[in-house]
Formats: sequence, structure tokens, C-alpha cells
Amino acid sequence: MSGLVATDDSTITVKLSQPEADWSLRLGYSAFFPLPSAALADPTAYGENPVGNGPYKFAKTGAWVHDQSISLVKNTDYSGPREAKNGGVTFKFYTDPGPAYTDLQSDNLDVTDVLPSNALKTFVTDFPDRNAAKPVATNATLNIPQYNANFQGEAESSAGRPCHTRSIAKRSPKWSSAEPARRQRLSYRRSSTASRRTSPVAKS
Repeated sequence: MSGLVATDDSTITVKLSQPEADWSLRLGYSAFFPLPSAALADPTAYGENPVGNGPYKFAKTGAWVHDQSISLVKNTDYSGPREAKNGGVTFKFYTDPGPAYTDLQSDNLDVTDVLPSNALKTFVTDFPDRNAAKPVATNATLNIPQYNANFQGEAESSAGRPCHTRSIAKRSPKWSSAEPARRQRLSYRRSSTASRRTSPVAKS
């Protein structure tokens, strides 16, 4: 690859073919993350058991149980500013926020940022000392699939646009500040050696 030179074991020099104002920002993209040689040798196996340099690492080979959980332990080789304060974290995946909330109530889950609709008015009283609802910076995007024939040429003008207009003009319901959190589906359970986390968080 021309323009890319490894000057030593920890330094890479890149010569661009043209000026890029956001080059330093692009270096933070996942496409530029360093990978171990094992990832290049067998991408599929590496994808199931990735190696990182953060405060946590996979508890063992096969720690990712698809559609169920991912078990992490503290990475003792990590030397950054965000050292883990517990022994590990287990992320549990839910397809519905109801069972997650039930697990939270029965102390089988420590933290969730997803609430079922029937708990939006009760989570504060259900967890008087373990709740938070705060505004957050977020972005919602509506993408039009230009490859779809229904959104091309005259079809888009005659059929799609009026439909979009009616949809946008329709009065939006007044949601609770916690409502957008229902769209997310990720919660976690501490490991047996982890310190206790006690805040079911509903982010708005």
C-alpha cells in the first residue's frame, strides 16, 4: 500500500494523495482500528472472539452467546484512564423490555436504559433510590432508499412525496421524556465479582 510506512513498532506514517480536512477525525473510525495478525488470518473466528485494548475483555473463548449475552472481565493489561472498577460485566440481550424490567425488579439485572411502556409512570416509585431520567444529545435520521423503484423519478413525485408530507404533518403524540429509551435493547448484569450498579436509567 503506497503512502503507508511503519516507522517503528508503534508508529505509522501516512502520506495522503490530497488534503483531507477531517483526516485526524477519520483516524477514529472503526475501519482504522489496529488488528492482531490472528484477525487477518481468520476473520470469522476473530469476529466471534475479538481482541481489544479497552478496560474489559472477553471472559473466555465463546463468551459471546448469540442473542443471549456477552460476558466480559476486567482487562489487567489495560493502562488507560478508564480502568474498570469491578471484576466484569455481562451484557444481556432482550427482544422486549418487559422481561428486562422484570429481571431488574427481581435483582437479576443491575442496569437498563430501556423501559416497557407500562413502567414509564411507575419506574420512579418502583426504584425510588435507583432511577434517573435525563436529557441526552441524540440524532434521529429518516433515510429514503433511492434504490427502491417507488422512490425514483415520477414515482417518487406522484406517490412518495405526498405520503411523506402527510406523515410529517401528522400531529405527533406527546411522549413521556423516557419514551425514546424504549427503542434501545441492551442491558447488562454484573459478574459475581463486580461492584454493584444500582441505577435503572431511562434516557430521553
